[in-house]
Amino acid sequence: MTTHAAPILSHDATQPPADMPVAAPGGTLRQTLSLPQKLTVAAFPAAQLKHPGIVPPSQPELRDGLCLWHYDLPAWHPLASLLALSGVLPAKEAVGLCCDLLGALMYAHAQGVAHGWLSLDHILLDDERTPHLLGLGLLPAPPANALPRMRQRDLAALAGILHQLLTGQPPGTTPLRQLNPLIDDELDAIMVSALDTAPGQGFADAASLLAALQAWLTTQHRFIKGSASPTAWDSLLERMRYSADFPALSQAIQAINQVSEDHTGRVQELAEIILQDFSLTNKLLRVVNSVHYSHFGGAVSTVSRAIVILGFDTIRNLAITLLLFEHMHNKAHAATLKDTALRTFFCGLLTRELAQQGVAGDSEEALICGMFHHLGELLCRFYFREESRLIDLKVENGLSLTQATIHTLGLDFAALGMSVAEHWSFPARIVQSMELLPAGPIRPPANAAARLCILANLAAELTQLTQDPGSAPRQPLETLLERYQRVLPLSAEQAIAHVRAALRAFDEHVEPIGVSARPDSFLARLRGSALLAGSARPGARPPPLAQAIQAARPQELELDLMLDLAAVPEPCDDSSARRLSAGMQELTHALLGPFNLNELLQTVLETLFRATPFEHVLLCTRDPRLGQMVARFGFGERIGAMIPAFRFSLQEAANVFCVALEHNADILIEDVNAPNIASRIPNWLRRATPAETFLILPLVLENKPIGFLYGERRHAHSLKPDAETLNLLKALRNQALLAIRQKQSAG
Repeated sequence: MTTHAAPILSHDATQPPADMPVAAPGGTLRQTLSLPQKLTVAAFPAAQLKHPGIVPPSQPELRDGLCLWHYDLPAWHPLASLLALSGVLPAKEAVGLCCDLLGALMYAHAQGVAHGWLSLDHILLDDERTPHLLGLGLLPAPPANALPRMRQRDLAALAGILHQLLTGQPPGTTPLRQLNPLIDDELDAIMVSALDTAPGQGFADAASLLAALQAWLTTQHRFIKGSASPTAWDSLLERMRYSADFPALSQAIQAINQVSEDHTGRVQELAEIILQDFSLTNKLLRVVNSVHYSHFGGAVSTVSRAIVILGFDTIRNLAITLLLFEHMHNKAHAATLKDTALRTFFCGLLTRELAQQGVAGDSEEALICGMFHHLGELLCRFYFREESRLIDLKVENGLSLTQATIHTLGLDFAALGMSVAEHWSFPARIVQSMELLPAGPIRPPANAAARLCILANLAAELTQLTQDPGSAPRQPLETLLERYQRVLPLSAEQAIAHVRAALRAFDEHVEPIGVSARPDSFLARLRGSALLAGSARPGARPPPLAQAIQAARPQELELDLMLDLAAVPEPCDDSSARRLSAGMQELTHALLGPFNLNELLQTVLETLFRATPFEHVLLCTRDPRLGQMVARFGFGERIGAMIPAFRFSLQEAANVFCVALEHNADILIEDVNAPNIASRIPNWLRRATPAETFLILPLVLENKPIGFLYGERRHAHSLKPDAETLNLLKALRNQALLAIRQKQSAG
């Protein structure tokens, strides 16, 4: 191969001093590379290279036996100038710059193009200190037999540049760590190998060197919460906080997660938080009913009853999931999230399928953990759209997803998801399930939380295998299963059966609601996966949505509701009478079996709150030790501050409450300031609430007052229930009395 002098970088064709670049049209600055004219050919490869790290020349100019290639660029900064000012760069910054450059080289090498003359002079930094290469594609493309040597020459040149960035000096005989004692053993070993130009030594290609440098960077970006210095996480969280809706979303999720699992009033507390969001309440009840209608003998019309039936953790996790997906759907760029959201849901379904293998576990929690395993990626694609695009580009150029994410964000998707989950006070087992497992054989889990983490990781890796375009996925599958053999011994056939089962469940959701599958979408790749080639897909199409809902398994979430891709229609009749009737049917069903009295009374109160225009509702009961009526629990905005003040002695002078209890009379006060009633309104009530209208429904058994239901509104005359509604309110009160009587009779 003929060798030539390296092209020379100058600042324009008139060759002013190097520190005086000349202005070019459009407010840019002109950089110039000069080559001997004899090297010019009719067509150079430069125009075919389309990569953000490769700068195409603007135009050539022949002068004095040279071919001058001009670059009209923004006022970018030569890397050589930065190095001259700083002496050396921090190791992480230097390696990060070289990883960017390697991404550009990988792309060029794949196009059959090598640089051939790479040096510090051919690298410019933009205002964000992202490097850009000049000179790529200016030389004629080498013959095929010369291309490997040219590629190796590029790698050696880049290793020399990294050496200069780390030490301030080009490579020589002096060991790297002697020049810079801060370099650790791992990076020193990489540099020794990268600088070894002997045949068969060093790194085989740019991808190998990039993988080694990215692996080193990974060890340098471990997320440590509470670090004294600003971290990548701090920066990303600050950016999310600037989003108009992130603080509200955080507050809502934190409020749900911080309800203590051991607190005796947790059902009422969780129901109260959910009920503050009308949309969330409706979506949650629609999901619960779509799944459980046929299992519990009637529709579930209250959050309190849903918690009793399905369990505290199930409803809490479901509410958080609905909050997150509804939040992401209600944005202009939600369509770009659909692929990630579909993959997230499929991974959750697959995690649930795997959870049914071996040790029995909570399949609903496995579904949640499998979905939230991808929380970091969902957040990145929603809040950091430009970074998300760069990550995809780096993956296309050969980086692993983890490498590309760390290089772009400073931490991987798992660390981002876990950090936000901790910030949102997620349960520890869900946070742990987001963690990426290390390479090598997986050890048996020490506890249930660790098992969920393993299942979520296995499901994520199996999902990724379905997306690989290779025609022979069997060997990667067997290698993957070998890694998990000590935890979940599966044959390839069993693993594929689990994937098919998850796909069938997936199709039951997405096909009836008409989710489109672009040729390059997750859904198209999943259905056309070589891993599932020849799979026994069911011959009949999934049933219509209504039938699919009826046939759904318990504890299964509805994708169409979470993503709002389609919606189960809201009932047309949303009147107070309908809601009260639904609540009473639910209570009747509950009374036929064993029940917890407090939980059932909370359901009564929630029915009252959801079915009427009351702004606050309370249940008050008699405290025989104090001789007082005291508020036990309630619903409404800032109800927690109202409850402690809502109490009175049974020995008080006659007031509207005493009259109602003494005579077992339902009383509606339309205006507390009306002349004929103002004197009967106790002062403690005026201090406790500014409400001007309220309703009292006494609870009296065998002529003994045991409590009352109370509902109020702020403005006078704003409560005007019709006769039907009043009768239903009395019937609801009677169901509460029946529950109390049953518990008293049972002793």
